Amino acid sequence: MDLHQQLVIQVLEKLDYGVIVIDQHQQIVFWNNHLVEQSQITSQQATTKTLAALFADNELPVLLNETLDNVFAQKLPQSITLSLAFINESSPQQLTVKNLELQQRHYCLLEIRTINQTEVPTDIQELQDDFEQNLAAADHLYDRIARMSGADLPCLQVLSKPLARFSGDLVLSAPKPSGGINIFIGDFTGHGLPAAVGALPVAEVFYGMTQKGFSISDIIEEINKKLLFILPENLFCAACLVELEQEGKMLAVWNGGLPDMLVIDQDSKIKYRVASGHLPLGVSEMHKADLETVFVEVAAGDKVFWCSDGVSNAANTQGDKFGQHNIDQALVIGRDLATLEQALAGYTDSQADDLTMVELDVAIVHQLDLSTSSTSQQSDIAASRWDASFYFSAQTLRTLDIVPLLVNVVVQIQAPHEHRQRIYTVLAELCSNALEHGLLNLDSKLKESANGFTEYYSLRGQRLAELQDGFIKVSLSHQPESTGGRLDIEITDSGEGFDYQQYAKELAENEGLCGRGEGLLKQLCSEFSYSGNGNVAHAVYLWTQ
Repeated sequence: MDLHQQLVIQVLEKLDYGVIVIDQHQQIVFWNNHLVEQSQITSQQATTKTLAALFADNELPVLLNETLDNVFAQKLPQSITLSLAFINESSPQQLTVKNLELQQRHYCLLEIRTINQTEVPTDIQELQDDFEQNLAAADHLYDRIARMSGADLPCLQVLSKPLARFSGDLVLSAPKPSGGINIFIGDFTGHGLPAAVGALPVAEVFYGMTQKGFSISDIIEEINKKLLFILPENLFCAACLVELEQEGKMLAVWNGGLPDMLVIDQDSKIKYRVASGHLPLGVSEMHKADLETVFVEVAAGDKVFWCSDGVSNAANTQGDKFGQHNIDQALVIGRDLATLEQALAGYTDSQADDLTMVELDVAIVHQLDLSTSSTSQQSDIAASRWDASFYFSAQTLRTLDIVPLLVNVVVQIQAPHEHRQRIYTVLAELCSNALEHGLLNLDSKLKESANGFTEYYSLRGQRLAELQDGFIKVSLSHQPESTGGRLDIEITDSGEGFDYQQYAKELAENEGLCGRGEGLLKQLCSEFSYSGNGNVAHAVYLWTQ
């Protein structure tokens, strides 16, 4: 102990009011003589406990917990009034919570003064009323988020243990219009109203853009913009956003500040690990490299796990963190959340942060019907004739996901929303073929190898980033029909094309991964064909009222 610390302790010991010093895990590190006299708890006894252990239900009052979070985050003192059960006084106590820095480590200093009931400030009730209003506002915001989510996905299990009434952790999931799932796991700094204020726009962007078919890179970028605009500098959101493609064989993962995402196979071996490779959301503006995702192949026997840093940072009485190693060990042993929860409970008997654990069972995903329905506004105009044409240059294709744009044009102008998923699938398949095979010269046979999906999508990203020349033209033409409408789609790319007649013969004998998309197009469309050098695709989609 250096001279500075000794002087601080001597001053705190001589004060005529109570002083507690806690670390960032709410472990008591100092308990002065005044509290020894008032509580009959010795300093040695107190410094083996967390602050929460002093309360009857082993849980901090919400008001105190919110105050500690704010002080640790903002480094600004706050005062609140509480009745503390461990103080031998019938009167309430006023707590002033301050930030304390010793040897470059941050602590919270709690000054505890008994309030004379005849001198109670008149604004205490007003403060309590304000606090209750904040809780009601947070209740309302979290209720709004719950209403957005729709039905729970049976393939996804979430175990959540908030530190206070409202958690700073957030788990969102939604099916994509083309099939597959998007999942968001977030961990906001703080709890209660500050976290709820950030959680609502995150949920709005996530559900809205997922429903419209945007990629996870687009969703990440938009969430980051929203949080930079809304949140103060000291608040941000560590997050992991994951997209499981429609076949359930490939994950695209973006991890910004959360513990490692683990894929564990049916033999209880860690198949893949995706550590944080980016800053949390709401910290700074993003550039192209900040949006890069990692591709991971999964199979029916695999399980995918995530957790918030409340799990990895949970500390025992010696101050040692649970850490990633213990997370790995627990999941390898049990391959479920119950085993991880049990291991954490055996490691520490206190909770200093929100705890969230998430499990995705890939086998169950393969059994689900992930068709989506939309509640968005739609056009009520009668079926009519209209035409629209688009030209997308290489520069545009490098930065814009064109499929959501095209789908929204069609659906907002004419087609009913119950056709949205099928129209999305048709346009996504046609545009994907034009881009990946026409402009990027990718071979679908790559997917047939053991690590083929990963290699294919990695090469796709690399070639797209380097694309300098080329274009894709899209022509949409709509005609009214007696029972609905007819949508003619023509996609032209500037690639070299291919011998589509020979390809049709080969495709008839194909039983592998290639050709699935064309089979789907023929199933969904009344007409489908190629022309030109094989670089022009035609499709007709019929919809009914």
